[in-house]
Amino acid sequence: MDWIDFLIQFLSGLIVSLGFGIIYDIPKNNLFYSGLTGAVGWMISFVMIHVFDIHLFISTIAASFFIALFGQFFSRTLKTPVTLFIMPGLIPLVPGGVAFNMMRSFVGGDNASGAQYAIDTFLVAGALALGLALNSAVFQLFSTRNLFRRGRRYIP
Repeated sequence: MDWIDFLIQFLSGLIVSLGFGIIYDIPKNNLFYSGLTGAVGWMISFVMIHVFDIHLFISTIAASFFIALFGQFFSRTLKTPVTLFIMPGLIPLVPGGVAFNMMRSFVGGDNASGAQYAIDTFLVAGALALGLALNSAVFQLFSTRNLFRRGRRYIP
């Protein structure tokens, strides 16, 4: 792979996330950061799959974890809700093409291919949720709040 392939993939993730950021009506001063979050997440997934030959499920977990991590960072830095960065950032990872192929296979009568596409679609969707949940758990565990001094459990 050439460096131009990586640049094209980065710009693709950036443009897709920016486009959905515009659709979600994200404020203009936060729009670039939400696009950057999506571009970084897409690049993590792309590099893990195409360079290191890691399975799509694992790479999607890692990418969604880092999308949530970047979202938390930008949220705290810019003092805005974290969903402004996470929602557009996850869009490039959503398995829309695989879901389309699943439906096309089922409608065309090819149930075996449709079932395989369904498994892939649900695995990627579950990986997105798992990556976000892992980030939330790690972030709560290493929160800057002193949990033990207050004498009670931290509940966000």
